[in-house]
Amino acid sequence: MKKAAENNYIQRGFSLDPENVAAAAPLPELLSELAQNLVSDIARRDPEHSQELLSGFVSELFLAATQQSLREKRRRKQAEGIAKAKAKGVHFGPRAKPLPENFMDAVGAWRGKRMTLEEAAKSCGMARTTFYDAARKAAQAAQEE
Repeated sequence: MKKAAENNYIQRGFSLDPENVAAAAPLPELLSELAQNLVSDIARRDPEHSQELLSGFVSELFLAATQQSLREKRRRKQAEGIAKAKAKGVHFGPRAKPLPENFMDAVGAWRGKRMTLEEAAKSCGMARTTFYDAARKAAQAAQEE
């Protein structure tokens, strides 16, 4: 019964839409109004269980706020750790495998239309997309020099 009453209340459209919040009033006023509406609506709909429902709602609200706080703390610590690691020069992700010796020859043949992309990739023992990405990176590195 408790979940059904909560879901019915939510379905009626009592929500804080960010677009409406900014236009209507300051957030503390909206929260106060929402709380008053919630309490009176629950008391009107189910007077016998209103205290129980409100108590459960407050518990859920506290739990949600605590979980949000923990998520934010974890993300902040994660970001700090990543920033420290990057400052130390730590590499993230798998190490790139060295390109085969015939890679530049295969790229030249592919760019010169003497081989298809698939043939060039196969001659290097690479997947087509891996070959293409490596060829693109090699071209960018050559342009930067």
